[in-house]
Amino acid sequence: MTNSILHLLNHFLPIDQLFSSPLDHKDSVALTNEQQQQQEQQPGSTLLYWTLVPSLLTLTSMFISLLAQLFSSFWPRIEYAPHVQNKPTKSLWLSFVLNHSMASVLTSGCIAWSRSHGSLYEFNLFEMHSNWDRVWYVGKVLMCVLFMLILYDLCVYVFHRSCHAFKFMYRFFHQQHHENCAPRGVLDAIYGDSLESLIVALCASGQMMLFEFPISSVVIFLFLISFLVQVNHSGHCVEIPFLYNYRFHTSHHLHFRVNFSEHIMLWDYLFGTLKLSDPNTMQNGSKSVLNLHNERTIEVKRCKDK
Repeated sequence: MTNSILHLLNHFLPIDQLFSSPLDHKDSVALTNEQQQQQEQQPGSTLLYWTLVPSLLTLTSMFISLLAQLFSSFWPRIEYAPHVQNKPTKSLWLSFVLNHSMASVLTSGCIAWSRSHGSLYEFNLFEMHSNWDRVWYVGKVLMCVLFMLILYDLCVYVFHRSCHAFKFMYRFFHQQHHENCAPRGVLDAIYGDSLESLIVALCASGQMMLFEFPISSVVIFLFLISFLVQVNHSGHCVEIPFLYNYRFHTSHHLHFRVNFSEHIMLWDYLFGTLKLSDPNTMQNGSKSVLNLHNERTIEVKRCKDK
């Protein structure tokens, strides 16, 4: 799959030309007439890249959101008190399309820059000489995914906590997202300010500009975070032992000053901001929590079985 992606990128765009520095005199002399003619055709290929790749990434990320919402539907819904209502001030659909599109354009730029500077690479497992080489490479891919996920969550933690710590950052970047105090579906996950979406996307895609990664690890990583951010806002009681607990991000939307990481609890645990709401609070409605965003008390009813 990843080899197909690499072939597709190289077919539609000799990406090395996008951000590379001009050729020096020695290199230009070495070029054959055929290579010079190919270089003259670069603008068309570049235009095709910036048209095709962002479009494909946008459609793919939207599809992943729908897939994650479908996955979440196998768990019961979180039932909130009747007076707990989301009050978005902007169009949910416009935000959904715009934020996915802008993040995809940014990701396309990071891919192009990384390919031109050699920080993205891939090896064919079937061309490796031994099973040990294959096992080592697969292990490396998985470790790169884990590294990117941990670093991504650290960057998001710092930015997210800063948004809640400084009023001007909250109002400028993050307030729109918290207009949905009880996320319930596919349009809520990426609802928010477009600039905030770009910053979060840079936390993810910008890593490939700083470190060398196999393309397969980047594909897996981007799929994971796109999938999980939707599960976080699906409005369902998704619980997978040792892997995922819906209370983690739901607690952030309720308590507001806890759980600033996006997907893993590591940084909240280390910095003392981890809070998993008491099951009695979240499931039985026995306790009210203060939503500091709109300064009103909301109650959370229990998650009922379907």
